[in-house]
Amino acid sequence: MRHDYDLPPEWDGMDDAARSRWLTQERCRRQAAAQDTVSSEVIKEERENFVVELNDEGWLYLKSKR
Repeated sequence: MRHDYDLPPEWDGMDDAARSRWLTQERCRRQAAAQDTVSSEVIKEERENFVVELNDEGWLYLKSKR
């Protein structure tokens, strides 16, 4: 299955209801991030902090290199 979601590590252990809930929340988060609101700024900052944390731990976040 091709998609552009960053699935959580526990994805394989989730049941269908939990997967559906996670996907719904992710779509809502993406929609909020695409709008020009305070929420979009918070989400953008959280993403940037996440990438910095990954870099500090030696990980390279490849999606941002596309």
